[in-house]
Amino acid sequence: MLPNEEEIKQDSEQVIQMIRLHPNCKFSELQSLCGLKNTSLCMALIHLLRHNRIRQEWSKDGIYYCIA
Repeated sequence: MLPNEEEIKQDSEQVIQMIRLHPNCKFSELQSLCGLKNTSLCMALIHLLRHNRIRQEWSKDGIYYCIA
């Protein structure tokens, strides 16, 4: 079951706080830091990306997220 809009907003705030504290986080690191399941974390990241609050970067080590 997908989270509702309010849950996504709450999860998004938690995720962005973690990215501020730990810049250049990978998905697995965010999942561990936030304690969110795959779907909830994905929805939060999509929400933040759509609102231009974070950006997705690529390196030889993989994809990571940082503040936009």
